[in-house]
Amino acid sequence: MSFAEAVEALRLGDEAWETAARPAAVSAWRRALRAATEPACAEVACKAVEAMAHLRLVHQEGNLAPLWREPAWTRALSVCPPSEPWCALADADRVLLLPAFAGGDPSAAAALLRGADGRPELAADVARRERWAAGGRPAGPGTWTLAVGLAAAPGQGFGGAVRFVHPDLGGAEHRLGVSAFGNSAGEAGVSLGFVDARYHTATTLSIAHVQRYAWVEDEALAFPTDRAEVGFEVPWRVGAFVVAGGGTALAEDPGPPGSAGVAPATATFFGEPDRVVAAGPRLRLQALARRLRAGVSGRVLADLDGAAPHTLLGAEVTLHQPVARGVFASRVGGEWAPDEAAWFLLPSVGGTTLLRGLPAGRFRAEAVGSAQVELRYPLVGPLHGAVFVDSAWVGEPVVSAGAGLRLVLPPERDNTTRLDVGFSPHGWGVVLAFGEAF
Repeated sequence: MSFAEAVEALRLGDEAWETAARPAAVSAWRRALRAATEPACAEVACKAVEAMAHLRLVHQEGNLAPLWREPAWTRALSVCPPSEPWCALADADRVLLLPAFAGGDPSAAAALLRGADGRPELAADVARRERWAAGGRPAGPGTWTLAVGLAAAPGQGFGGAVRFVHPDLGGAEHRLGVSAFGNSAGEAGVSLGFVDARYHTATTLSIAHVQRYAWVEDEALAFPTDRAEVGFEVPWRVGAFVVAGGGTALAEDPGPPGSAGVAPATATFFGEPDRVVAAGPRLRLQALARRLRAGVSGRVLADLDGAAPHTLLGAEVTLHQPVARGVFASRVGGEWAPDEAAWFLLPSVGGTTLLRGLPAGRFRAEAVGSAQVELRYPLVGPLHGAVFVDSAWVGEPVVSAGAGLRLVLPPERDNTTRLDVGFSPHGWGVVLAFGEAF
């Protein structure tokens, strides 16, 4: 294949990318890469096309793609003299198309593009890159993410977690998320979520073996529990408002409490653990603004064993307000279980997201209210810091406060790992988890 064929494939890929035809773009860029690396493509500009193809494929091959493609584009650019206009274009693509953590800097593109300016055959290529430098680069849903990290929380021991997120499955913006975890407390589980972009439906599935903690004053019982849940939701959006309806099926079976040095009399407070096998409808109403989200939700699960239904109603308002270089985040919410639900289905606080530093399920009540504030601020590179205050009402006020660190890697919404240390009059603890608390 010739240099002209390599250039044509590269341009076809760029045109497809700009019209959101991502599978076609990837196919064209791979043809350009094959053509540019064949012996028949002997021009020095072939190295420029080779580098540009590698730089484009980074956007489709996962969050770690810059690591394995960097040696190839670096070698190609090292033998591509800046005086060659195609090489100048390739150097501009390097700062335009790379993620910031890999050296991308669109503000430096204008100076590099001057090396290719004034060549009539490259006028359209230069104009395209000028649009990208001005913020007109196709955003798309992003590339897939593979994240592996550690997890820890009070009462749950130490372990690991892995998460895979693909926001553009099949090049059609279908979003797939798969995660798995395990820890030294004997907990393990997997979960799957799929959002169909065509029909705007969301399906979730989770299977886990976890410890359900029940507390009486300062004494705890750990119930090893097998749990499975399937959910389905169909949202309907009108302007800034979302109405979503669907259903949930839940099976949860707590075993006998484990021995944790707790007085046997404490176990009688909860009676025999009850198995729950239930299914029913759910509804969510939400208002979305640029920085504010407010919503109410509810679900009713009819117990298939004939027990009373399990109703859970909730409300939540979150605000994310930029402050200098950081973000001030706040959340106010509440949950209410008006029926006689099994104790382990009651609203609870404590764990990795609310009353951080306390064990999961440290407090349970029929009605729970909560308020949280957190200031997040970038420190050095991908390392961010945070300070927070969590509060809840569980028949009495409970407060925890603390600070933490975040490792924020691209793409940020799917690849943030946080470490929080929370303190409370009821104890303290370290939380290590994926994603922000809210």
